[in-house]
Amino acid sequence: MLLHVPLWTDSKTVVLHNPTPLPVACRIRGLEGLGEGFSVSQDAGIIGPCSEYGMRLCFEATKVDSIKKTFQVEVSDAEKLLGIVRVESIQVFAEAYDIGLDINVSAGRGYVDFGALKILGEAKQVLTLKNRGKYEIVYRP
Repeated sequence: MLLHVPLWTDSKTVVLHNPTPLPVACRIRGLEGLGEGFSVSQDAGIIGPCSEYGMRLCFEATKVDSIKKTFQVEVSDAEKLLGIVRVESIQVFAEAYDIGLDINVSAGRGYVDFGALKILGEAKQVLTLKNRGKYEIVYRP
């Protein structure tokens, strides 16, 4: 049995800090190079003097994949008179994986059948769980 969650999302906040007494303009470049499933809360804007902005980077996993890519934040003066004065590269690491779990019933029928029992009688069946995935999984009985 392969358990599959069709869509899993996660997000991280990248804090852009402007320590200068002047407002700065920021623009995100290269986000499309990360692949499908990535988005940002805002790809361009102005950060006020001595303030910060928390940019949300969201990832929606729709297929098994391992990603190690980079995008850039371009910084310029608010009026864009000086052009781009700084470029910061931000690395992104993400992994989407399926959970592989085999469930086997001891009787080999593929289902649990306790048969006819007397009242207060007892019967036992063994279920075997085998993790075929890359990572440890947890279950609750």
